[in-house]
Amino acid sequence: MPRPTKFTPEIGESVLRHLASGRSRRETVEALGIGRRTLQDWLRRGRAGEPGLAAWAERVDRVATLMHRQRVRATWDRLEAESKERWMRFKRAREEYWMERLGPLEFWSRRLAWLAERGRWEAYRRTLERLRTEGFRTDCTP
Repeated sequence: MPRPTKFTPEIGESVLRHLASGRSRRETVEALGIGRRTLQDWLRRGRAGEPGLAAWAERVDRVATLMHRQRVRATWDRLEAESKERWMRFKRAREEYWMERLGPLEFWSRRLAWLAERGRWEAYRRTLERLRTEGFRTDCTP
């Protein structure tokens, strides 16, 4: 005769609470004092449709999916920020390189002409605003 299950609704809620707080399955089973294999068996039986475990296993899967989605989003945001920062460093270095060779007036004149030729008016406007905030003046600037 098999042993009765150790699963209770209280243990099930504790597992859900730990997983929802961002803990891994390993950390969860260690904190609750149950074996990893036991948790896997409960989930397998719940996914198979065993009464008392089916709804709980579905909730565990939902929590796991949400936590995975949050980790992916956080990783994506971090990589996006790093990429943006790296691109800005490259862009600034490129601007400094050409500014030294052409001089500021020629550099910004070419930049504005390039943007106007391509119809990139929003970038053109932002460039003019940047020049105004940096106090860039020419002899013909009023």
